Amino acid sequence: MTARGVSTAVDTVIAVSLIAAAVTALFVLTPAPQPSPPDAGPALDALAVTTATVNTTTGPVRATVATHLAAAAPRPDSAYSQAVAALVDDRLDALPGRASVAARADGTVLRIGTPPPRTVDTTAAVLRVGTTSIVLRRWWP
Repeated sequence: MTARGVSTAVDTVIAVSLIAAAVTALFVLTPAPQPSPPDAGPALDALAVTTATVNTTTGPVRATVATHLAAAAPRPDSAYSQAVAALVDDRLDALPGRASVAARADGTVLRIGTPPPRTVDTTAAVLRVGTTSIVLRRWWP
């Protein structure tokens, strides 16, 4: 009867150890759930209605950020486009998470910010200003 009592105790210790190892492995090896990416819609809406002044060679121009993007998109290498890109980049930096903008017009694209890695979930919103499509994408780093 003593041999059976020792065997039961050893079996119990082994069973508890295996269960503890399994539970530990479950928590350690299971990746933490990623939060949903931030919503791009409200950020793009803010760009659509926020006014800003951009200095050009002919003087300051005051318009909504979306209007500046639409005007700058056909000439992405111009000084005006660079000033608009700096303005938008500052706005994107103020957002939680990461964001990028692409304004497409007349077969050209003005890109602002770093595009998201292919491995992350993103949200996107599109705004049309005249013939220009402005696409804002957001994600968590």
